[in-house]
Amino acid sequence: MKVFHKVFLGMVFSAVLPLAISGWWTIRLVKKENTQRINLLLSSSAQNLSDAVYRYITANINSVKSSLKNFSPDKEYILQDILSSFENISFIGVNGYFVGDPTFSEKKYGNGIFLEGDTVFFSSPEVKIALSTEPILKIVYSFSLGKTGKAEIRKATSEKTSEIIEIEENGEKYISAYNRVKDTDFSVFVLIGKSEVEKLWLNILYQIIFWIGVGVVLALASAFVISGGLTTPLNKIAETAREYAKLDFSKKLIYKGKDEISELTKAFSVMSDEIERAWEEIKMWNQELEKRVEERTLQLKKTHDNLLIAEKIAAVGTLGAGVSHEINNPLAAALGFIQILKRKMTDEQILKYFESILKNLLRVKTIVEKLRNFSEVQMKADYKNLNPNEIIQKVVSELQSEGKEIEVNTQLIQNIYADEEQLYTAIYEILKNAILASKNKVQIRSFQNKNNVIIEIEDDGEEGIPQELITRIFEPFFTLKKWEGIGLGLTIARTIIQNIRGTIEVSSSPRKTIFTISIDIDKNKEIGEFLKEEIDKLKTHLV
Repeated sequence: MKVFHKVFLGMVFSAVLPLAISGWWTIRLVKKENTQRINLLLSSSAQNLSDAVYRYITANINSVKSSLKNFSPDKEYILQDILSSFENISFIGVNGYFVGDPTFSEKKYGNGIFLEGDTVFFSSPEVKIALSTEPILKIVYSFSLGKTGKAEIRKATSEKTSEIIEIEENGEKYISAYNRVKDTDFSVFVLIGKSEVEKLWLNILYQIIFWIGVGVVLALASAFVISGGLTTPLNKIAETAREYAKLDFSKKLIYKGKDEISELTKAFSVMSDEIERAWEEIKMWNQELEKRVEERTLQLKKTHDNLLIAEKIAAVGTLGAGVSHEINNPLAAALGFIQILKRKMTDEQILKYFESILKNLLRVKTIVEKLRNFSEVQMKADYKNLNPNEIIQKVVSELQSEGKEIEVNTQLIQNIYADEEQLYTAIYEILKNAILASKNKVQIRSFQNKNNVIIEIEDDGEEGIPQELITRIFEPFFTLKKWEGIGLGLTIARTIIQNIRGTIEVSSSPRKTIFTISIDIDKNKEIGEFLKEEIDKLKTHLV
């Protein structure tokens, strides 16, 4: 049996059994109390009615006595006038005789108040009075209680002045209380149907049973809730522990209160937080390790690629420095002889051959000049403090005749240290490539972003540069131009920009390729500081 069932049954037994016992005693006590209250109500009603009847009778008797006080017995005509002034008094007599009715005159009554038919008689040595019961009955009949409650005047049948009795009338049983009217031979009876009393008791009983049932339901519900309140946190702890065993720390336990289960939940939560923190640290270190390995791998790959490029650049530089001179002399001679022969030849077919030879020799000359320029970029530079916007304007002026629209947007930027001719060459090479790749328009813009001078060159070429080739476009002799070029222009441009502490980045998509030159001003100033130191050393040496 689970803990929940044990706790639930225990609470049900401890709550429902006392509730049933207390309900049984409650029913008994309420029944007794209800009977007592009904009896008390009947008794007090009978008492009140009898007192009201007595007060009415005595008030009338006193009123008559007061009226007769100043008249002698022989003035019977005056008694008749007095009699006519009382509404409910039939006969008034003095000296033991009734006036106006020989029937009542012949009856002899002792002293007191007597009920006879529908008349109440008062007899005393001084006066005798007959009162109608009609107003008395109005007083009595004005009483009502429930549906069957009523009041009556009856001749007293017992020596007792008051009593609770059970009587039967017309086949129906009544509970009755009577109270004898003071100084009379009759009593006021107050009755209520026994069936109505029992119905009233049944209503009370049903209410008691209903509330006992409500109590039982509430006890069961409370037992269920309390049992759940005790076992649910334990089940949640067990379930959460199973999830934590699978390294799933997404579930969190919420604890409220200061009881033992809350303390247990709090302790478990603290423990799970520590485990989760330790696991997160392990994961973090693992991710950090993987990240470092990945970064080192990328660095190694980048370093390896840079070394390969550097080797190629060094080889090209060496080639350019050593070979250009050797090629230029015989190349110049060959070009001279070709020019002479071209002027002396008249055969059109041979002239075409000479034109082709001349074109290819000029291409060789261009390649040699590129190699020489590349070697000069690596070996010498005349750094000056200049503004890149001026160089941009010169390059744009040079390339305006290429037949493409060039949109220029230059903002105010700081001066940098650079070789004017080399910076011109770098911007020229990039802008020239953009013009060749563009469809209609090329944009060149300059601005300053915090501590960096930025130059962006954008073209609207339809194809763009394939993503897998972007990292190779700066390699020596790598070119995407199918129409011309030897693949040294961008290599020379990047070398120049790197020498002045800058970088070149490329982003490309169809109809939008952007070359971004970024020059760090602080790092670029190191060139100026170096030049200043060299000049100061030279001045010191000359002095």
